[in-house]
Amino acid sequence: MKNHSYFISFLICLAGLFSTAAQAQEDTQISQNTLAELSRIQRPAPPDIIPYDYSVEFQMSELEDETGENPFRAVLAIKPNLTGDARVTVISQSKEERPEALKEMLRKITSSETSQADLAKEFWCEGKDDNLLKQDVSIDDFTVVSETDTEIVVRPNIEKLGEIMLSSDDFAQDGGVDSKMALKLMERLDGEFTLSKEDAHLKHFKIWMTRPMRVKLIAKIDEMEISQSCKIAPNGIAYKSATSMHLLVKALGASVVQDMDVVVRDLKPNTQ
Repeated sequence: MKNHSYFISFLICLAGLFSTAAQAQEDTQISQNTLAELSRIQRPAPPDIIPYDYSVEFQMSELEDETGENPFRAVLAIKPNLTGDARVTVISQSKEERPEALKEMLRKITSSETSQADLAKEFWCEGKDDNLLKQDVSIDDFTVVSETDTEIVVRPNIEKLGEIMLSSDDFAQDGGVDSKMALKLMERLDGEFTLSKEDAHLKHFKIWMTRPMRVKLIAKIDEMEISQSCKIAPNGIAYKSATSMHLLVKALGASVVQDMDVVVRDLKPNTQ
C-alpha cells in the first residue's frame, strides 16, 4: 500500500483549510440576541510571526489488515524565528525511519521558501479578520448542537461548509490536493465547531466524512475524521494546540488505518 502516505498529506493540507475556514463560522444560530452579542466582540488579528519557541509531540500509528506496529513517536523543539535546519531540533524519536507525514512537516518548516509568516499562518487558529460577523453570515446556515454558559457547539449546513472552504484563500492545489478531489470530499463532510461565548474564539472543531469516497480507480477512503483544539497563547491569540487525524483507506484488497496526533505545548518567548 504505497499510496497511503498521499492521503495523510492530503488530510494535513485539509486540516489547515478547516482551521482557517472555521473562523468564518465563529458566530451562529444560537439566537438573534446571542449572535448580536458575539458580533460586538473584537478578536485581535494574529501577528505575522510566532513570538514563541515551542515543542511538538508527534505520534502516528498504522494498522494494515490485522497487522500493526507500535506507534511512531517523536518530540521536536521549534524555534520559528530562526531559518533552515536551525528551526527544528529532534529531541527524540522512537524509530529510525520517520513516517512520510513527519518528513513532510520537517521539510516545510525548514524550507528556505517557508517564511515566518508562512509558519505563523499554520500556527494560529485565528483569521486575519478580527470581526468575522461583518461577513455575510446567515444564522439559517447553522444549527445549534448544544450550548452552556461558556461555549456553544454549532453545525453548519453542507452548502455553507462547502462555500466557506471554496472561498478560503488557502484553497489551492497544495500538498498533492487536487481541487476536484477536494470538492468531491467536501460534499461528503459534516462538522461541529465549539466557540467561546466569552470572547468568540474557536475552541475546537471536528470534521468527519459521512460516506465513502473513491479517490483512484483502485483506492477508496472509507473513514476520515479530523479534529483540532485551540488554546489562547500569552498574547491573547488562539493557536492550534492539538490536531488529530483518522483515516481508513482500502486499495488492492487491503485496508490501512492510520491515526496521527500532533500536540503543541510549552510556549516560551523566542530565544536564539
